Amino acid sequence: MKSRIAAFLFCIVFPAIVLTGPASASDLDVVVKISRIENTLNLLDDLSGAGTSRTKTPATAQIRAMLHGTDWIDPGRLIVIGLDLADDRYVSGLLIPHIHPNADFQAAFNARDKAGCYIISLPPGTSRVIPDSFEEALIRASSSKGKTEVMAQVNVDRLLKKNKKQINTWLEKIENSEIRGTDNSKAPAPEDARAMISGMLDMASQLDTVSLGIDLTPAELAFVFSSRARPGSELAGLFTRTDMPARLSGFRPDFQINFRSGPHDMAGFMKIMSNTFGPFYQKIGIDFNETASLCKPFSGETAGGISCGKKGLDFEIISVLKNKEIADDFLENVYLPGIEKYSRNVAGMLEKQCGRKLDDVFLRTADSTVSGFRVVGVKSKIPVFPALTQPPGVQASDCPLMVYDTRMTTVNNLLLMASNDRRLKKMIDLARTFEETAPGSPLITFDMDLGAYFSALGEMMPDWNIPVPGGTKTFAGLGKIAFTVDLENGRINTVTSFRPDNIKTIIAGFKKAGASSPAGPGNRAPGRTTILKTGPDGKPGQLHSKTQYTEKDPAYWSEKGELAAAYGNDGAAVEFFRKAIRLDPKKSDYYFNLSVSYCEIGEYARALTSINKALAMDNKNGAYYYARGRILLLSAGSEKALDDFIQSARLDNKDARDYLKNVAHVQWE
Repeated sequence: MKSRIAAFLFCIVFPAIVLTGPASASDLDVVVKISRIENTLNLLDDLSGAGTSRTKTPATAQIRAMLHGTDWIDPGRLIVIGLDLADDRYVSGLLIPHIHPNADFQAAFNARDKAGCYIISLPPGTSRVIPDSFEEALIRASSSKGKTEVMAQVNVDRLLKKNKKQINTWLEKIENSEIRGTDNSKAPAPEDARAMISGMLDMASQLDTVSLGIDLTPAELAFVFSSRARPGSELAGLFTRTDMPARLSGFRPDFQINFRSGPHDMAGFMKIMSNTFGPFYQKIGIDFNETASLCKPFSGETAGGISCGKKGLDFEIISVLKNKEIADDFLENVYLPGIEKYSRNVAGMLEKQCGRKLDDVFLRTADSTVSGFRVVGVKSKIPVFPALTQPPGVQASDCPLMVYDTRMTTVNNLLLMASNDRRLKKMIDLARTFEETAPGSPLITFDMDLGAYFSALGEMMPDWNIPVPGGTKTFAGLGKIAFTVDLENGRINTVTSFRPDNIKTIIAGFKKAGASSPAGPGNRAPGRTTILKTGPDGKPGQLHSKTQYTEKDPAYWSEKGELAAAYGNDGAAVEFFRKAIRLDPKKSDYYFNLSVSYCEIGEYARALTSINKALAMDNKNGAYYYARGRILLLSAGSEKALDDFIQSARLDNKDARDYLKNVAHVQWE
């Protein structure tokens, strides 16, 4: 029980700390408040039906049934879930206010009716008695005002103090444990994991409360995060605005991505990161102390924008230095040496991920003079997906690179960076007109034009062999996502917002592509058989082949089926593979792929028929026997499945060998 409580603390507290962002104190350790339940359920049903033309059961039908309807729930008060933890004990309960009794709900959950509310112990069905003081705390919380649809609050400081002994015991178990994996060289050592978690606990101990909320209306979906630091703590100082004037109010970039921050203690935030994560990340090449050193000359104020497209990155960024005296020598003596060292660290980290030697990540390019100012340049070459394992037959050097130029200069106490000298000239002329102003609010703003960004990625992705659901125009109508951060007397508040219609557009885009949810290997059903692709010679080929086919070619439909299956839509894949078979009924791999997709959607009889046809054409293919064994196992747990797994293993199929060794524990050799 103690270890479970400690684990619960970690799962509840720390995701909220990372995404901190107003919360009032509560009498409970953890409290969740829900308002306007009927409105929220209706909006969820609307969102879940995006791209669906036929009538279907609402997504929230089960919730409504469990509640025995919602017309009896009082919309003027809040639904409250509360939790108190201490040592190896916990108390948890749910309060639902009512405008009139609901006998069915009360009987189903053995709810107690008090002060116009139903109160039940959690989890439902337990005989745990809820103390009167806990019930009164739930009632008080229900009468408070809710600004968002859902708000969860954690009283961090109180929770950590009450459970200090259990948390320390849990940390000791972590350090004494063994972290196993397929590649232990990349796994954190237990002592490193404990050090990082201890650092997170130290940071958490400086917080009074952490809260997160969700506000859902037809016009906006907003995620709200808030954290209040303990008075006098280091975090309380960081969560307070500085009195430094702003310089960049006249700089208004207009790109796909735009960002702006007012003056703040950048180095202080990096110091907190270093104290919390530093020792752990140093082992993989990221040194927060070095980053904090680079941040010290800056006031924290910056503004800029970035766009991407077929021609690469285009950007403008201005950052403010604390004083003019360091500006002249800053690039040559501080910034560029820092980038060079950072380049070596990043290259080393990426080389470990890629398993190959990389060229320099950053290269110095020729200087120039723009409007009388000396300009220095750097060319960056960053692997787009460095951690991905390359498929068989693909050279590691084929991993796509994001290549872009950065041109830099200083004007007074401003550091200017742009993608080319033409943009830099415009920025130099503008920088000469800047004047000091009072800092604005919020402290940090960030916005992204989702439509323009996704369309630009669609232009780039064909060169990277990555399919874009629905094509490059599918997401053109998406609006913006906005993110803000503000500091106020020891409190940090963040809001992330976008239009709910954007979710509908994205869902519809994936459905249009025959893929309702993109899924990687980690999201597939355990033990799924891999779709096979063969080239004209009948040998295994690559999914990302650029061979052009027409609709008269069976390979055209086979590739569409492979793509749909890769994105998790095996229903669409079945239709594509059947079209391929109609054009070429003698290709065994088409029957194999069809059987795999039938199996994924639970059509086991059809899957078995298809794989038997594949085996009739080629009875020496280990993948085929593995697929049939899996179909038999899933459909009825048939003992015949084991015979197929053994035959597959004898034909050197790795999946079958792993299954027999690690799951079935069968000696087959």
